[in-house]
Amino acid sequence: MFLYRPEYYGLFEQDGYEYGPQFLPTRHLMILDIAKARQMETGELPLKFIGQYMIVENYDLDGQSQGTNQGPAPLSNNTEFLKWFF
Repeated sequence: MFLYRPEYYGLFEQDGYEYGPQFLPTRHLMILDIAKARQMETGELPLKFIGQYMIVENYDLDGQSQGTNQGPAPLSNNTEFLKWFF
């Protein structure tokens, strides 16, 4: 697993971070990247990072869509994937 924060690297893209069919704002965004796994899916899961308090929360995907790209379905909508973490 890898953690990636675009905001940390100064990546403030105009459209945001492409996540499936959505573009997520990079402010307070942390990506959990599952790069290798034996009996579960690999992929990315967006999380909300609040650095002032060192808090990591679930990212609210409702109402965050800023684009119309029809990429792969986000893993956070996959209940089989999420049961491994929550």
